[in-house]
Amino acid sequence: MIGHSKAVITRSMETLEEELATADQDRRQFMSLLEPIFAKLSRFTLALTRDDEEARDLVSDTIHLAFENFRSLREPQAFTSYLFTIAWRLSPAIHSHAIY
Repeated sequence: MIGHSKAVITRSMETLEEELATADQDRRQFMSLLEPIFAKLSRFTLALTRDDEEARDLVSDTIHLAFENFRSLREPQAFTSYLFTIAWRLSPAIHSHAIY
């Protein structure tokens, strides 16, 4: 019984190590895609909100949501569109006006 428990724990630790390594790889890839367009994203959110503080909040919310769903991004070339679409959809500006 102890041998079985030890094997389960060992497999669990290996799985956790693999998940952490994958998460670290995802984080590095995400940051490498984000860094070159961060300033553009910041300007875009400022144009949407017309308020420095709201723009910073929108950037933060956008990055958080984008990273949470980063694995759903199929093509790295679409990263800019992915981020700007998230920012647009989260923007209070689109919720305050009817869009037809």
